[in-house]
Amino acid sequence: MIFGDDEMVKKAHLRLPYISGLLYELKKYDGVPIDGLPLTIGEAREKLLELIPDDVLADRVHGGAP
Repeated sequence: MIFGDDEMVKKAHLRLPYISGLLYELKKYDGVPIDGLPLTIGEAREKLLELIPDDVLADRVHGGAP
């Protein structure tokens, strides 16, 4: 898949979807450990949720402090 590889996108003279570009920059410049590049907001959400500890998410679901 061409949009999953930033180098292939550049070689094909295309642009990444905006959400992919955002996560690419988080990975490249901020060191956020994201595998692959998501193409949709839903995929990006899943990738980011994988990085958040379960106990933090559980607190939010049960009405704890953000």
